[in-house]
Amino acid sequence: AAPAGGAAPSLATVYWALGNLSRGGDTQAAPFLEALGRGGAFAPLAHLQACVAGGVAAGVPGAEARLGVASEICWLLTYLTAREPEAVEALLGAGLCDALVAALGVVVNTPQATRELFGLATPALRTCGNVLAGPDAWAPGVLRNSAGLDFAQVLTWALGLAGAAATNALALEALWVVGNLCLLRAPETAPALFAELTRPGGALAACVAMVAFSDAVLRFGAAALTKEALGALRNLAANPAAPPDLLGALVAGAGDGGRDFTAALTERLRRRGDVEELHICVFLLGFCMEKVRVRVRVGRGVRLLG
Repeated sequence: AAPAGGAAPSLATVYWALGNLSRGGDTQAAPFLEALGRGGAFAPLAHLQACVAGGVAAGVPGAEARLGVASEICWLLTYLTAREPEAVEALLGAGLCDALVAALGVVVNTPQATRELFGLATPALRTCGNVLAGPDAWAPGVLRNSAGLDFAQVLTWALGLAGAAATNALALEALWVVGNLCLLRAPETAPALFAELTRPGGALAACVAMVAFSDAVLRFGAAALTKEALGALRNLAANPAAPPDLLGALVAGAGDGGRDFTAALTERLRRRGDVEELHICVFLLGFCMEKVRVRVRVGRGVRLLG
């Protein structure tokens, strides 16, 4: 057991080893839950909550050891939540989402967060993404957390860090989360969610900007970030639960009435990237043909789409 409000340094090594054991594609989560759970509680979640409550920010006594333990626990959780649905539901019942959101809240609210704190937020966001990739019924645990943290604002914060070497992995996980959110269809969740994601300067506007102005706004890792942003926008355009004019309005407001966005798509077609990315670009150009009605330069000619 972890000391109250603290963490033994060796505990990080234990969770690092458990993470390595659990990461195999054929590994099931159930044996880990059985071995580490007791009476409806799950030891890693209890340890994560204790570490976060004890303090993981620089300058707090014992913070370095607690941060190491918390980060390794979050990596373990990324693997366990990518396994059988029954295991994820058990973790949700044990307080998974509240523990993750509490960890994210500490990082978001720490001025001048360190690389090590970003290293905690990265697996925490990936685990949230795994939960949001499941049934819509799992989503409220992340979005309506007991910590009262505005999850849409967490995503906006993480995407604002895109393009820097130290935080690119975090931004990629945020895009993975946004992409999964864009697939939600539950009527009790989707309308409010899309309203939050489309705030001025919010997560979806950031995705559009990454595509339209990638060379200008992304200093590092532009190709991977833009591909994830494209995937999120494709999910939004294909989701019948999303407001029909939502993406069209975002694209039209991205610059020159949407021409910057569509020009970026056609440029990616010209570069002939991987097949999945090409399919997404063609799909989004078709969407713009119907919803945005802008002139798009294709090769040497100009066609009116729409």
